[in-house]
Amino acid sequence: MEDPSAEQALRTELLRKSGLAVLDTNYSAGGSRPSDVWRLAASGSTVPAATVEVLPDFGYLEEVDRQWQFLAEERGLFGEDGEFLISVAGERVGRLPWARVRRLGRMALAHHLVAYPGEPEFVAMSRDARVMCGVTTEEYDIWIVAGDLPDRASRSTARDQVADISAAGPCPGRCRA
Repeated sequence: MEDPSAEQALRTELLRKSGLAVLDTNYSAGGSRPSDVWRLAASGSTVPAATVEVLPDFGYLEEVDRQWQFLAEERGLFGEDGEFLISVAGERVGRLPWARVRRLGRMALAHHLVAYPGEPEFVAMSRDARVMCGVTTEEYDIWIVAGDLPDRASRSTARDQVADISAAGPCPGRCRA
């Protein structure tokens, strides 16, 4: 079994390389777990808000970052102070709790928050747990997904519904085949 502190150190380094200040590596979001948001992002009924075609030269990653940031701003993901919560996919870091982060300027999330080179995989949630915005890699496209989250009163019911609609298996990591 991996050392959780080593996994958190790895994720912290990835987040910093992406242009984020890491404020808390073990953030509790009042009942909203990263796995719940991953299941929503990877659900078979999810329709992307935007797609970016995968190309051989990785140049598409800048467009993924641009589209993600546009949708995140449009949906109100970022707090007034630029803070939000993030979960990164990957074998060593995918099961960690939320990281609370602040954007520092130009972000390059799609370049660094990858399960495999050129395949960005991450979900983010507003600190008030109202909205999510994530990136998942599909066979020929990168999907940017965004949506409102259930309010806290209905969260446990929503968790049950998410479990019913998600056939993606244990997320995060490779949420889709």
